[in-house]
Amino acid sequence: MPTQRAGHSNPATADPTAYPLAAQHLPLPKSCGSCIYPSFSDKDPMRYRDPIITHPPPPMAMATPYFSPSDANKQIVKRAMGCLVHQKYQVAARLQHIFQPTHPVNNQLIQARRRCMEANFIIDHSYAAYESILPSIRKIPNHILIAIFMECVPNQTDSRIVLALSHVCRRWRDVACRHTPVLWSNISLVVNLHHLSSFQNGANFIELCIPRSPAAYPLRLRLSVGLEPKTYGNRIPHREKLDTLQHHPRFWSLVKALAASAPLWQDVTIASSPSVLKLLERAILTISPRCSFPILCHLGIDLQIKRDEDRAGYPILLFAKAPRLRQVTYSRMDVKLGLVVLPWKQLRHFSAPAFLDLKMLLRLCPNLDHCQALVTQAVYEGPPDLQHKLLQILDLQVSGEGAFELFFGHCALPSLVEMHLHSDLYRPGFWSQSVFDGFLLRSGCTLRKLVLDFQGLTTPDLLAILESVPTLFELHVIDRPTEDLLPSLITSSSWNGWP
Repeated sequence: MPTQRAGHSNPATADPTAYPLAAQHLPLPKSCGSCIYPSFSDKDPMRYRDPIITHPPPPMAMATPYFSPSDANKQIVKRAMGCLVHQKYQVAARLQHIFQPTHPVNNQLIQARRRCMEANFIIDHSYAAYESILPSIRKIPNHILIAIFMECVPNQTDSRIVLALSHVCRRWRDVACRHTPVLWSNISLVVNLHHLSSFQNGANFIELCIPRSPAAYPLRLRLSVGLEPKTYGNRIPHREKLDTLQHHPRFWSLVKALAASAPLWQDVTIASSPSVLKLLERAILTISPRCSFPILCHLGIDLQIKRDEDRAGYPILLFAKAPRLRQVTYSRMDVKLGLVVLPWKQLRHFSAPAFLDLKMLLRLCPNLDHCQALVTQAVYEGPPDLQHKLLQILDLQVSGEGAFELFFGHCALPSLVEMHLHSDLYRPGFWSQSVFDGFLLRSGCTLRKLVLDFQGLTTPDLLAILESVPTLFELHVIDRPTEDLLPSLITSSSWNGWP
């Protein structure tokens, strides 16, 4: 296609007999300064009358996916697309004129058709290139884009999500860095003992996030230490791997980043083995002997014992200096409760789906008001009887024969207002009304909500519960009972508690 610019005869002023009426009435586009006019020759009268004016495709810099058009760029693109639309109509009108049955088929007509088809291809290609600069995703307003980014924060389990969002284009990067700093305050790191480069990557990401997260947004850290190699092969013993790790500079890069940012952590979750956590503690205290967590409010711990690891271990004191710590969650606990030393007396909420010494926990935490735990038939340490004056919500998983009697037969909870009781026992006789009555009598609590999630509950049991708890506002019975409770309750005359 010729590429000479305006300076020759303008096809709009050519012989009007070469143009059909439809093309003659098309509005001319605003001059964009980039339209390429065809060259003309006295030896080619059909070409002289050809109305095709092609428009060049956008520059390569604008066609890249990382290009974010400015307002001026958008105006240029829209003007160019308008020119291309007009040229598309011109080509269609020219083809309509050429294919009139009154025109004899000759070489000039064949060449004109070929030029029109080539022009159609060029116009379509250029239009698609310009259209890609203004895709729908780039038309999303900033406030909607910010809302989409914010939806990624609560469930963010991998920090690569933030990097992916900020690398889409320049505008997304600007929105992620300047308008949604909370994205950079939620840091999730996955490192592996067998891939030391992951420690350096974690350190680099922390150093990237700290400047982008202002003080108004406290930091959340989720650190998961992979203990197994990603591929099969010769496995290095756990202790030997720790000896190598503690002398490696990449490990110390992560330790330095953690120690420097420790005062900014508000929510910390760590999944590792006890020996790795102890190694992190020693390294952090080596770099910062006075390291503390002044604004730490929630701590999550997932401790998994390795085969060649000492189950007793040494006390972990890393989180002992956390004056605002109120909530602790153990998702896995392969060691004794006291191995990780915490400011027990200030804790208010404790969640431990894994097994622990519940009575010991209640003695350690006199100010606890919400507890989620699991009890078994194991023998508890210390005195058998327990009274906790402030516990208000108890979510208990009972496992093993005799565990229900072992706990409720020897404790008193005078402030209890809500209790959730679950069990994995699928046998009748799990519920002991006499033990429950004794617990209520000792406690003197005002129970308002009771959730029973187990099998084997009978109508007499439920009637006895309703009689023994006159203050009850909510009763939830989950799972399939052994008999149809609701009709039995309605037709029963043994309980006069209905209003």
